[in-house]
Amino acid sequence: MIIYDMKTEDLINPIGIDEKKPRFSWKLQSKISGTVQTAYRIIVLSDKDTVWDSGKVTSDRSICIEYDGRSLSAMTKYSWQVSVWDEQGNEYTSDTADFETGLMNNEFNADWIGSPQETVNTYAVDNYKISCTFKSDNLSLVANARNKDNYVLFNICKDSVSVYEISDNAWNDNVPYKKLLGTFHVTEHADSLELSVNKTNVLLYLNGQKVIDEDILPKNIINQPRKAFLMSVGFNQLNSVAEISHLKIETNNLVLQEDNFENGLLSALGTYENGKLTINNAFEIINPIPSVNLRKRFNIEKAIKSARLYASAQGFYNACINGEKVSNDFYNPGFTDYRLRIQYQTFDVTDMLADGKNVISAVLGRGHYSGFCGYSGAMIYGKESSFIAMLNIVYTDGTSEVIKTDSSWEFTDKAPISDCDYFDGESYDARLEYNPLADDKRWVKCGIKQQPKKPVPTNGTLSDTDFKLTAQKGNTAKIIKNFVGKFVCENPKNHFVYDVGQNMVGAIKLKVKGKCGQSIKIRYGEMTYKDGSIYIKNLRSAANTDIYTLCGRDTEEFIPTFASHGFRYVEISGNGCDISKDMIISVDGLAISNIDIVTGEFECSNPLINRLVELETDFQKVRNLIIITC
Repeated sequence: MIIYDMKTEDLINPIGIDEKKPRFSWKLQSKISGTVQTAYRIIVLSDKDTVWDSGKVTSDRSICIEYDGRSLSAMTKYSWQVSVWDEQGNEYTSDTADFETGLMNNEFNADWIGSPQETVNTYAVDNYKISCTFKSDNLSLVANARNKDNYVLFNICKDSVSVYEISDNAWNDNVPYKKLLGTFHVTEHADSLELSVNKTNVLLYLNGQKVIDEDILPKNIINQPRKAFLMSVGFNQLNSVAEISHLKIETNNLVLQEDNFENGLLSALGTYENGKLTINNAFEIINPIPSVNLRKRFNIEKAIKSARLYASAQGFYNACINGEKVSNDFYNPGFTDYRLRIQYQTFDVTDMLADGKNVISAVLGRGHYSGFCGYSGAMIYGKESSFIAMLNIVYTDGTSEVIKTDSSWEFTDKAPISDCDYFDGESYDARLEYNPLADDKRWVKCGIKQQPKKPVPTNGTLSDTDFKLTAQKGNTAKIIKNFVGKFVCENPKNHFVYDVGQNMVGAIKLKVKGKCGQSIKIRYGEMTYKDGSIYIKNLRSAANTDIYTLCGRDTEEFIPTFASHGFRYVEISGNGCDISKDMIISVDGLAISNIDIVTGEFECSNPLINRLVELETDFQKVRNLIIITC
């Protein structure tokens, strides 16, 4: 007999498991029909030291046999073998399999870190204030912006203020519009403004004088994206120029951004020099609370035996060593009830570290933690993203070193991922990419966030037990299949529709070329109309839209990592502009799942049902078992 598919906790050679009594499983393949297992023996070793010998056990069982040896140590590698006997008394011995323990429920002994200031999700902020000093004959302040085709515009001229709603109206027959919400008289030329917005009213002061005091903003419509929230802000100075010397964005006395234009986030709205921001014939928007970016630079001067990174986040995270992702995972740390527990992941990063200078970095997205979570709304589990990690390095001389998240880490929000939500989409500005090892003024001291302690169950009462960071259970989400997209049509004009050939859940891989600053909008749909245009009315208020802004490389590739989409058809168009089809090199659909092994098959005489069975779905393949009642 051949012993194969040896698993610990249903995983092959896992690292970072916290089970005190892990379970072992294996499969058997016999060349002789009818040969079966009648007994087994499991031996578990740490180095060459035996920590458990089950002895010969009379049993045909080969699934989930529980470890029953000495207590396992944290962060330790173990190996195991199994011997089996058949009914003739013949003995067969497996190859060696491994497993490695994680923290074993010990404390991370690290800080949760993030932004140095308190933050919120601006997609859930309906009470905000924007103030600035400026020099312009035609200042065009943009607020409530989902993208450059959906926003509210405050156009401030010498003698009047006009307020417009701009929408591409993709949720209603693809007819774009610019709707005038109101025009207001200005008595003197202004050089300062204060715009206050709440659920019921808009207040605009110019040079301290009230100009607007009315309820004029568009209301939320069921089948259109949310419009009554801060979202992104910026300036539309196409064919005009504005000079901003101070800009402040706040909500309920919480300052989200305040910039005198040295090298902060808001300086990305234009060119800055000597504390002044100039926007000349440009249209830029930015989310005041974008992704959280963290880094820790350190040196290695000894030979490394092994290195493990233990990491987790409140929100989604991508961790990197020297600029390279530590894994090809998506959506870590996975979706749990974050009030009770959050999973952590373990990564083997031995080969990623270099002699001399190194950097560990992380990018955090809202995920389900502070982003929109189904019909429940946003910020259900918390208001802001944070990260926790511990890098354990073991050197060949027997010494070790631990690098953990603490106040020595650095933070920036001036980075490519300016916006992200699991359902609404991701915005990526390649112009803001950075070298994590380089000296850069954008980096400042990080903030220490509160340690989650007492979990709050769904009944709203505090639990008697502590909040838990637990090891990853099962597989993480990864790309399991690539679907090559084919061009379908251009409808409406300058909107290019592609078919990936399969209704699926995941992301896309977009390859494009173009000029620095050109921005592309990517929409997703499960169906099209008869004329080939994309159908998205069923999305209701979810935008389901990604934005990519080019940096001008010969070929650029975009894969959103913090958003998930259900789709077959992809619409590529300009974001606040028109693009040409020759900019688009390729569009692929990437099915993402945490199940990559088909354990069952189904086929019937109906091709439509067979096609349904083949659908790739979010985090599972619907191929395992289907019961059909006719």
